[in-house]
Amino acid sequence: MFCDQVAILRRGQVAVTGRVRDLTAGKGYKVVATAVPEGLATALRQSASSFGVRNGFTDFQFPTREAVNHAVDALRGEHCEIESIVPTTSTLEEVFVKAVSE
Repeated sequence: MFCDQVAILRRGQVAVTGRVRDLTAGKGYKVVATAVPEGLATALRQSASSFGVRNGFTDFQFPTREAVNHAVDALRGEHCEIESIVPTTSTLEEVFVKAVSE
């Protein structure tokens, strides 16, 4: 909220630098569904970049349109109800973690 440019350091060296909006432009898709069978959830987690369960809802984050379409087909094939599908961008925290772990 306070800056337009950031630099991320790794071991005293600049690992990433740029405008916040450019660094967080990574795309993905969040899918929220209910009544996801355990076996299907396990299978979908393999292509998901993140996964969580809360209040009866299962959340998946997929990195590509192809992956989210495959997941939607699988969820509908098991008669799961899809609550939402939302395009997402990376957070600055995710960019930081990726930059310092490489």
